[in-house]
Amino acid sequence: MDELQIVKLIGNYTARLSPAGRELWDNYERLVEKVRPGEDIGREIWHRGHASRDLSPGDWVACMVLLTLSEGLYRSRLAEDSRGDGWGQTYRRAAVIKAAYDRARVEGRAVTPPTDMTLDEALILLRAH
Repeated sequence: MDELQIVKLIGNYTARLSPAGRELWDNYERLVEKVRPGEDIGREIWHRGHASRDLSPGDWVACMVLLTLSEGLYRSRLAEDSRGDGWGQTYRRAAVIKAAYDRARVEGRAVTPPTDMTLDEALILLRAH
């Protein structure tokens, strides 16, 4: 799983957002830019932001996927910066699988547990509209 594939998935999910969902996501991205290396991005901030808005179910799913993919990308970059090339692969792969699992679960789909899901299965779930 390379970084470019995750960036493309992030772009696809960002394009799905309504104006309200996009506003929330833009605010979240601004917060992430202020995070120092090694700090936790903080799901609590995200949940507070979500609780203050009435997002459609589609926006909620898209934002949840975006959050998971963005965190995985962030953590993969930290791993590669501190340990060298190749170390980020684990974080990117885990983020894609977790995002796919969470999306399917929230949408009420039968889904393979994340411990058994392949990267290909995860990508198929994430690419589905």
